[in-house]
Amino acid sequence: MSIALWGLFKENRMLFYSGLVAFVLSRPSFLIFAVAVICTDLYFLVTHKNFILFIKELGMKLFPVIIGAFITFFITIIIIIIIIIIACAMQYHLAYLFV
Repeated sequence: MSIALWGLFKENRMLFYSGLVAFVLSRPSFLIFAVAVICTDLYFLVTHKNFILFIKELGMKLFPVIIGAFITFFITIIIIIIIIIIACAMQYHLAYLFV
């Protein structure tokens, strides 16, 4: 999270995106962060009344969170599939030993 904030303050988008993706991959509390970003941007929408800027800023801040969540989801699915394959192979191997 510190890397993402550093990138945000230095206006370095690559550092911001990579920091947020790393944050989402390592912490399950990214949902709290996403809700906080949405609430903050809603506050700025109410005060500035610029809907196009709201959509642009919200998309810029939530895009890496969504990408990181999808990467985490697919890594989890791949690990579950590998575990199921190994369990089936071990079950077949153990069944073959007892025949």
